[in-house]
Amino acid sequence: MKYTHSFSIITINLNNAAGLEKTINSIVNQTLKNFQYIIIDGGSTDDSLKVIERYKSKIHCYISEKDSGIYNAMNKGILKASGEYSLFLNSGDHFVNDEVLQSFIDGNYTADIITGSIVVSNHHKSEIVKAPEKISFYTFYKHTIQHQATFIRTVLFNEVGLYNERLKITGDWEFFIRAFALHKATYQPSPIIISSINANGISSMPENSIICKTEREAVMKEHFEFFLPDYELLNDPAKYNFIYNLQKYPLLNSIFHFIFRVINRLVR
Repeated sequence: MKYTHSFSIITINLNNAAGLEKTINSIVNQTLKNFQYIIIDGGSTDDSLKVIERYKSKIHCYISEKDSGIYNAMNKGILKASGEYSLFLNSGDHFVNDEVLQSFIDGNYTADIITGSIVVSNHHKSEIVKAPEKISFYTFYKHTIQHQATFIRTVLFNEVGLYNERLKITGDWEFFIRAFALHKATYQPSPIIISSINANGISSMPENSIICKTEREAVMKEHFEFFLPDYELLNDPAKYNFIYNLQKYPLLNSIFHFIFRVINRLVR
């Protein structure tokens, strides 16, 4: 497939006019202009459409209609993408400076997925979260990679599939697991600080932690059921500390894991 732009920048919005304008400004002021800008609005009833109207000459494509959730909206954006790489910068998020896209081009990256650093802010402080140097199971057990600082080769969505719209919070986490574990996507970390986000997003809300945990366990069961007992073990701090200390004794460690797996198979 021949792409007409280097990048597709996709913004998802719902009733966040002020945040949307901040995001738009950080995108349209980029010094590198070879990008496609897409806004997917979920049928906002605030001033979001007025904001879009003010900047419509710099927006290549926008849709404003009801959707079934965040990942449904993100998938709509992917289906409109004509850039070699896609990046999601949702309303309220913003590039850290006007040179981000040019810096990325200058880096000559070639991987399927390239992740840079991100500034995460809350009411009290800001911190820079760097991209992991390499991707492993531990990356997705303990953390994830931030989609707001991740450039995804657009053709990868044809190979891996779109975001799972059944998931409410962990769709990007699940996509990255499928991409790396099942489709052998290549990865490069970048030293570039890409974007700034607010730490008070939907996945960070305490009331959503149970949903997040349930969805992650469902993903593990669907794609990696063999490892589910180990995943559940790691999520129990007391048991995890026991296993961690057991690593000092390889023979006992092997015996314990064998017994643990046998018991889990028998009780299912």
